[in-house]
Amino acid sequence: MSIENIRILCDFLTQEEKDKINNDIEKFILDNDEKIEFIFNENESRFCEIPILTQPEIFIIWFALENFRFSITDNWSEYFDEFELEKIQSIWGHQID
Repeated sequence: MSIENIRILCDFLTQEEKDKINNDIEKFILDNDEKIEFIFNENESRFCEIPILTQPEIFIIWFALENFRFSITDNWSEYFDEFELEKIQSIWGHQID
């Protein structure tokens, strides 16, 4: 399922945005390590409610929210539940539009 989700997410992105993910996502994860660890610890009891938190694509989503937010938010509802994105944005600490 994650592979399919990642394919869909990549379809939301321009080639430039995909290149930025490929080049910068490891640094993004390292730079946000404490925040990510806090989110996982604080939401451990909600993994059944928000299963995407346990999937690798969450890092792409968080990265995109920080770097090219509208590529995600403008396309999300065509493939995924809008409420799920609201939860992800809220957990990551982004204002919901």
